[in-house]
Amino acid sequence: MNLPIQPTPPPLQTLSLSSRLVDTLALKPGQLIEAEVVSVRPEQVTLKIGDQLLTARSERPLAAGQHYTLRVQFSQGQWQLIPQPSAQGTATSPLASLLTPAAQPVATALTQVLQQIPLSALPASLQPLVQQLRQHLIAPDRLSGKTLEKAVNESGLFFENRLAATRQPPQDIKSTLLKLLAEAQEKEEALVAPIRAMLRHIGHHQARTLSEQHLVVPLLFAPDSGVLQGTLVIEPDADTATSADSAKAWRALLELDFDKEGTLQLGIQLLNHSLTLQAWSDHPFWQPQLEQHLSELKAWMAESGFEVAALHWQQTPLLQPAAPKVSIKA
Repeated sequence: MNLPIQPTPPPLQTLSLSSRLVDTLALKPGQLIEAEVVSVRPEQVTLKIGDQLLTARSERPLAAGQHYTLRVQFSQGQWQLIPQPSAQGTATSPLASLLTPAAQPVATALTQVLQQIPLSALPASLQPLVQQLRQHLIAPDRLSGKTLEKAVNESGLFFENRLAATRQPPQDIKSTLLKLLAEAQEKEEALVAPIRAMLRHIGHHQARTLSEQHLVVPLLFAPDSGVLQGTLVIEPDADTATSADSAKAWRALLELDFDKEGTLQLGIQLLNHSLTLQAWSDHPFWQPQLEQHLSELKAWMAESGFEVAALHWQQTPLLQPAAPKVSIKA
């Protein structure tokens, strides 16, 4: 039996922001940010956003320590923070509010779950390639608990070895959430409704993604990183995917959108320990940069046991069509 989430009205009123504060917090329209209640007075609360304190009116009693999600909006020349509806029963659990679709987009939650998992959980051939990216991903400071980490580790999200051997992942994310749901029913009732809602949101999409035998991971970066967003696509290489040889090649397609240097796409093909790179960008900054630092890349990869066979600069985009963009909206 599915228990629907009943959204409750936002407990806070819309907050107006000054341009100075917007610049200080590096806010962008559509961005979702977290606010913590640090003090409470009659019909008024003080919120902490990053290292900034804001005062807001509240129509309902709140308690210090509670967390709320706010959406940045720029309308008619005014910057505002719009409180987002929350699901009943989730305010007392940071993890529950993270899993609630009303609180954050599913892509955001999954990306933060991936950040939580130790690097050793990734396929060995991908560990050195992903390590540098993870340094700038949004820190999952609201995730905790070994149960969630174990469930995702066993979910089939990291299915390179199994897919190469059998062409099928062991499980999809829906199976993982069903395991987590069973745990929540026994230990934390507040998680039950959000997990069920998440199952409805991503079950069909994840099953379709896995059946197509590739993995698309949206990468969300901190506001000060200079990267607006990124996408990582992992798939078997088309030329070797049907080969009877057990040493199949794998391809990772990385797309990064920079706020000043345009879009950079990297194609990374792995065959045993040999690595071939393809690159494309719509900005002239990247080609001389990559060629200039190619020797450094070869030395760094050699320390990790990989040989960089070649770097090919492409005249056309590697992703056709472009990878789906991450929409950070309520």
